[in-house]
Amino acid sequence: GPDLADLINESERLEREHKHASRLHASVDRRIAQWLSSGTLAADETEALREELRALDTLYARHIAFEDQTLFPRAQRVLAGEELLSIGREMAARCGLSAAAIE
Repeated sequence: GPDLADLINESERLEREHKHASRLHASVDRRIAQWLSSGTLAADETEALREELRALDTLYARHIAFEDQTLFPRAQRVLAGEELLSIGREMAARCGLSAAAIE
């Protein structure tokens, strides 16, 4: 039904956001490694780091709020129990958590 189609579209958007966040994390990690190895960071690199950290903060705040307030409640209505557990296990694995943490 329409709820399932919406859920699929929303999950695809969230996956794109995850990929964007991964790219931002890689850049932040590179800049911080450079800072730690040299003991300094050029002004333009410092500003770029600030912008990336602000972007991550904004992305995660919006992303997590959407998951908690919209996606997860909708998924509970549309998906069966075992499907939800399977998704939960996959999300736990992505975060480096034990699947037992969600069961």
